[in-house]
Amino acid sequence: GWLAPSADVEPAAVPPGNSLVIEPAPLAERTWVVGPAGTETDLAPPWPPHPFRPPAPGLYRLIQDGADLRQEQLVIAEGYAPTEADLSPRAVTIPLASGPSDIASASAIPGGLAFWPWLVLLALLVTFGEWWVDARGR
Repeated sequence: GWLAPSADVEPAAVPPGNSLVIEPAPLAERTWVVGPAGTETDLAPPWPPHPFRPPAPGLYRLIQDGADLRQEQLVIAEGYAPTEADLSPRAVTIPLASGPSDIASASAIPGGLAFWPWLVLLALLVTFGEWWVDARGR
C-alpha cells in the first residue's frame, strides 16, 4: 500500500495563484500533468518534481509512470478566490494633489463629477411642465 497507493485517492484542490507540491511515488520514472485541453506539462525528471501551478481553473490529471506503476490523480484548480468575494467594507485612500502635475492626474479619477442632481432637476422640470399643460387645458 505504501509503494503503490490505491487509485481511489480523492482529488487534490489547488486554490487560485497557489501551486501543488507533488509527493512522488517511489517507483515513478516520470511525472506529468495533462490539462483540460489535453496539453501535457512535464514535472519530473529531474527529481524532486517541480510544483504544479495551474495556468487556469479546470480539472487536471497528475500522472506518475514507471516500469510497474501507472498512477493517476485528479487535480482541481479552483476558480474561486476568497479574497475576491470579500464584501466587508474597506477604507478607500485617494491621493492628494501636491502640485500642478498631480492636479491633472487627480482630476482623471473616475466618478469625480456627479450628474444626478442635473437629472433630478430635469425630471422635476418635465413633471412641472406636464402639470402646467394639464392644468391649463381645463
